[in-house]
Amino acid sequence: EQYAYDSKGRRIWKFDPSVGTSGQETWYFVGAHGERLSDGGDDVKFGNKLIRSNGATVVRDRVSSVVWRGGTAKSYYPFGEELGSSANNGVRFATYTRDAGTGLDYAEQRYFNSTLSRFMSSDLFTHSAVSGSPASWNRYTYAANDPIRFQDQTGSEECEENCDLDNDDDDYGDGKGNGNNTIGKVTRGPQNNPLLDQMRAALNKFWDSSQGCREVLTGLYNIDRKKPDGSYSQGSLMYKLEYNTNVSTVYDQLGYTMDDLGVHSDDGSTETVQNFFARTGAAAFVSQKPGDDPQGPPTASNIIVLGPNYLWGNGSTDFQLFQGRVILHEMLHVYTGKNDTQLADKLGLGVIPNGTEASAVISNWLRGGCAKQ
Repeated sequence: EQYAYDSKGRRIWKFDPSVGTSGQETWYFVGAHGERLSDGGDDVKFGNKLIRSNGATVVRDRVSSVVWRGGTAKSYYPFGEELGSSANNGVRFATYTRDAGTGLDYAEQRYFNSTLSRFMSSDLFTHSAVSGSPASWNRYTYAANDPIRFQDQTGSEECEENCDLDNDDDDYGDGKGNGNNTIGKVTRGPQNNPLLDQMRAALNKFWDSSQGCREVLTGLYNIDRKKPDGSYSQGSLMYKLEYNTNVSTVYDQLGYTMDDLGVHSDDGSTETVQNFFARTGAAAFVSQKPGDDPQGPPTASNIIVLGPNYLWGNGSTDFQLFQGRVILHEMLHVYTGKNDTQLADKLGLGVIPNGTEASAVISNWLRGGCAKQ
């Protein structure tokens, strides 16, 4: 079989040479918000839930596996191997389409082998492997090796049961219908998410090593004020990082443009997110959904998008301190709702109309321990 994919890694075409004398082409259609409209057959949804697939009525269970199709009940072992047999090329286990030619399940970003209980390629996001979760060290496991509790509809991240990513009003992948824009996957806080945990640890290390920045910024903003029980007060920057931060990475936004994430250039040009990071060498930026006022107060729509330099390193002798400075810089945008020019002025670093130059000045100021200008 042969396959073709779009810029976001989604399969849009398949050719099966074993069908007939000249083979068979199948086209797959995706909606404007990333939802799957068709897996090669006649799919029908009601209330954003799949009710017919390939012309047959279907019923799905709590992890979105098809357990009833056209009058026939279907059952699976925990990792998706089907009890009994039936024709493939239809939705089976956990929203996956099982290909007849290979017996593999198409999981959008990877292929899954239900017999082996493993993906056929490794997880590309290396930072999802963390020391506190040994199961995450295996880059081929399905849903953290816990298919009863979790599912992984895109082959890129496990999520709790009932996280229906087919919801076409849910561009954030959290099953809550909070999105109105075409953007890639976003992790919303608070969650037990390794990347968010790493961000908090990096920022705490920076705070511990930079008394100057702590004193200056605490004087300007409610950075880390705590309540008597030791928890952060609800209006503090640290509380917002702990509970209201949305995070994404360049790898979650492949094929999307800066305009898609609400970041517009002065000259009206646009570029993909990955090209922006490659061109500028930036470690991260703060996105806001189109329609939000970028000069207004911070809202839950603020998204920190992390680039390769943040994820893999920039040659810094102390990588975690560098990451802490990056997170503090971006969190100041999230917390204040100010762009780089406005933030530099507020910090007493001067009026710098060019946003790129203002960002560099803020970064250097944080690197120097927030010395008074």
